Amino acid sequence: MSAIRGCGNRVVGGVYAEVKTGDEGVPIEAFLVDPPSPVDAQALGLTDKGVRLVQLGETWHVFDIVGENYYPNVADFVEEGRWMGVSRRLPSNLDFSKIDPVKSRLVLLHRRAIISNVEEAGFLNLPHICPKGIAEHEAGMLDEMCAGLWWHDLSSRHLDDTLMRTLKGGTHYKAWPRPKGSEKPERTLGIFMTLPISNLTVIKGRNEAENVRVEKIYQTVASKSRLPVTMEEE
Repeated sequence: MSAIRGCGNRVVGGVYAEVKTGDEGVPIEAFLVDPPSPVDAQALGLTDKGVRLVQLGETWHVFDIVGENYYPNVADFVEEGRWMGVSRRLPSNLDFSKIDPVKSRLVLLHRRAIISNVEEAGFLNLPHICPKGIAEHEAGMLDEMCAGLWWHDLSSRHLDDTLMRTLKGGTHYKAWPRPKGSEKPERTLGIFMTLPISNLTVIKGRNEAENVRVEKIYQTVASKSRLPVTMEEE
């Protein structure tokens, strides 16, 4: 998972929750939330920087708001994850013992996940493919947001002449400029994806001095985590 991502290179000594991908893995569409779920960020103590452990029932989950500066479109993150897998940095002082290796999820949110005025913004009768295969969505019966609209809610400046979007690191995908409606799209924070966490990874140093520090971080995380903990090059 060392390829360059939209959020940049991984940091020496950083701790990352990883979701592995493979040729025989589950398609990323299986993890999309459709329609995306609205969230009260203040009630859950969520901020745009960092992550937070949130308890739902008896299980703790890792909630993370994906930054618009790095991923201006929800589809950017989904498509990058399709090709590179998902890797999200966690604070090294997180209580890793709370993360259940089976039940806990990485819950990803974006402030453009929900278009609340799909009709007024021109999305209502837009022919599109619903990534979850919801027949009512594909038939244009949109009384709610459909995840497939993320690929139709891009600025024309993000696309080339063939309607391809190319991201840092080489990920590219087909998308469309947002339709012209009577009103501008109104977007709100929502959960757009939940994924199982396969392992935690600590990024190795570039020299012996850095690796002394990294080894201490690794030992601390490994002593608390019930997930597999590995060390990888950046």
